[in-house]
Amino acid sequence: MASQLNTTSPCTRALASTGPGTLRERQHSRLRWVLVIAGAVFVLLRLADASIVRLAHNPEYHRNGLHTVLWSLGRMETWIIFCAVALLCINRFGDVLKREVAYRLRGIVLGAFLSAGIAGLVAELIKRLIGRERPVVTYNIEQAGFEVVTRYKPFLHGLTDDSNLGFPSSHAAVIAGASLLIAAQIPQARIWAVIVIAMVCYQRLASSAHFPTDILGGVLIGALSAAYINSRIDALAPVGSD
Repeated sequence: MASQLNTTSPCTRALASTGPGTLRERQHSRLRWVLVIAGAVFVLLRLADASIVRLAHNPEYHRNGLHTVLWSLGRMETWIIFCAVALLCINRFGDVLKREVAYRLRGIVLGAFLSAGIAGLVAELIKRLIGRERPVVTYNIEQAGFEVVTRYKPFLHGLTDDSNLGFPSSHAAVIAGASLLIAAQIPQARIWAVIVIAMVCYQRLASSAHFPTDILGGVLIGALSAAYINSRIDALAPVGSD
């Protein structure tokens, strides 16, 4: 009788309603909605791709020192150096940290590296398969304004000629993959992660290196990569491993 009462108690029912299966279903449902909304935004942006590039185009942006910094943040080479230095510092000064903190920091650094790397590789592969080139911005004297042209390479031609490919943005994928992984592990860093991602994405747009849909595609790839690595973050640097 006691066991029957326990299994039918409000507390037990509440725990059952938040079990692993239910939580997984909620996560999948949330992911589906995110993908649906992202797809709708992608379609809307695609219709306005050229217009947004025309409005955001800034010929003087390349001369801005901030341009170089933001450009570097979207490069995988930058994250390789950052993660290597961070791991060296953790190993060197790990004695002043609690053991659990050192392992957690090591896992976050490795996670950011893997998330950025996977996102960048996937973005580069998709670039070569789709073959959409970067925006071509020219000044139209007759219309006294900038003109934006969209070009595609022949099907699968990007596998042999990867020059000037635009969709998706690997810069956006790399910065989103690394920043969102860090934000998932360190809640206090979330607002900064969003700011950095937004600034790097704006840099790609203002310099006319990408269409808005290139950038959105890259961010989505980075987000999926970060979600995948975040779900396996504990395996990267388990407490007690040597």
